Amino acid sequence: MTDAAKQGRSEEWAHMWGKGIPQGAAFDTGDACVALSAWLQVHPAPGDGARALVPGCGRGYDTGALAAAGYNAVGLIWPRQ
Repeated sequence: MTDAAKQGRSEEWAHMWGKGIPQGAAFDTGDACVALSAWLQVHPAPGDGARALVPGCGRGYDTGALAAAGYNAVGLIWPRQ
């Protein structure tokens, strides 16, 4: 991918995030990732103290699913400045 193409893609993302994405629109499904939900069905938290970190957690759906499965889950989101 050329630098010009990378820059164009960055501008598209900046525009999308800048105007905001309504809940349930675009790629926001309003729930945890399907693959994570399936994995959690088979792999619940292994016991007290199990921890999970979700960088770039967005609205926190995956963080909530991990917490509901028994993990001490922390989601991180950082604003663009």
